[in-house]
Amino acid sequence: MRGLAGAFAALRELLSEGELRTAVCVGVRSDETPEALEEQADVLQRYAAAGIEVGKIQVSSALQMHLDLWEPPADEARAAAIAQLKAFAEDRYLHQTVVRRDGQDLFYEDLPLALAAEDNIRRGEWRVHFHIPIYVQQWGRLQATQSQILDGLRAASQYTTCQHYEVETYAWGVLPAAMQQPDLAAGITQELRWLDAQWEAAGLLHFSPSSSPPPD
Repeated sequence: MRGLAGAFAALRELLSEGELRTAVCVGVRSDETPEALEEQADVLQRYAAAGIEVGKIQVSSALQMHLDLWEPPADEARAAAIAQLKAFAEDRYLHQTVVRRDGQDLFYEDLPLALAAEDNIRRGEWRVHFHIPIYVQQWGRLQATQSQILDGLRAASQYTTCQHYEVETYAWGVLPAAMQQPDLAAGITQELRWLDAQWEAAGLLHFSPSSSPPPD
């Protein structure tokens, strides 16, 4: 589902406009993996305005690559960033990818499709739905959307009454080897400690987050 627009489209297939505005029983799961280039505050504010409760917030972080950060001549830097990104192209999960270039968003169903289609262009801002550990901010020439996690938590405290937060990183087994932890428990522990520290530093109402195990 492509972000907020996709969520509303799906709900409108099930509910009339009036029901969508007034039904207090409607709830959604908000996923803070912002590969769709949406601002978390805008998303949650529009849910609140439509009378839609957020029942659970899944905290996760996506991959980001800014090929326009390097001014020409930048072929070497861009090639190095793309080579790093290719290490995340794996077959177990779909990794939906959006490339924003010249004011337009191009959506790809999976990372290998985006890499193939964009091979000769090498411009724009990329976001990839690959759940990397939320404590990672930078990975070589790639970035994470980590900064938007705190933005999302602040927005959630303002626009929702949600008390169910789940750290949703599930791609531990397919991460590049250098990013993996010695064991799954160590990675989950580091994520929850990082999130707890962000909550405390921001002075937000503290809830005990859970962590979802990787699917079989």
